[in-house]
Amino acid sequence: FGVSSIAELRRMIVARRAPFPKSATLKKKILSRATNATTLLRYVDLGFVKNTALLAEAIEDSVLRDLVVCVDDLERKEPTLSEHALLGFLTSLRDEKNCKVVLLFNDEVAAKKEGLGPTLSEYREKVIDSEVSLRPTPAECFDLVFVKSIDAEAPTEKNVGMFFAVDNRSIREIFVDAKVANIRMLRRTQDVLRFFEAELKRSYPLLWPSFRRQI
Repeated sequence: FGVSSIAELRRMIVARRAPFPKSATLKKKILSRATNATTLLRYVDLGFVKNTALLAEAIEDSVLRDLVVCVDDLERKEPTLSEHALLGFLTSLRDEKNCKVVLLFNDEVAAKKEGLGPTLSEYREKVIDSEVSLRPTPAECFDLVFVKSIDAEAPTEKNVGMFFAVDNRSIREIFVDAKVANIRMLRRTQDVLRFFEAELKRSYPLLWPSFRRQI
């Protein structure tokens, strides 16, 4: 997300890779130090070295070997980054650089993208060796966020009237019925509940359960 070119993606992978262990060989230590050198070569004009940008790219290319490369949010790819170029680059890391590449993306959203969807459909078998689908249920997602939380309990009040809803479902039941499996949405709801709980539960104890369900 936010990467607009293959060159930028290559630099990002090199810059963000995890450091080598202390027992690394001299070669690996040199390559580790070379990572920082690429930044210097791009912005400093060394009079005795021509084409410093190409030299930096060559160093980056030598560092991009034997890595585990994780690319997240594939469905949020920038429009300026070609789908074919991206998949081709990742395939080259796998086939030519002995890298293990992990792609993380929302399959349903990616399939609806104008360029990404058809490209993934066409080259999926060539690019992706193994697939693992994670499809948690709304109940599983709720339990992950509201772990042993009192917010998940069913209301016990019997008040019926203008300010008291007849709905006696627990918050968990409400989310499951609405088929909400979005972790961010669940966490935002929990944050809002916690924000209001201290004051409303103390000042308006009878109103709080109904208000909680409305949130």
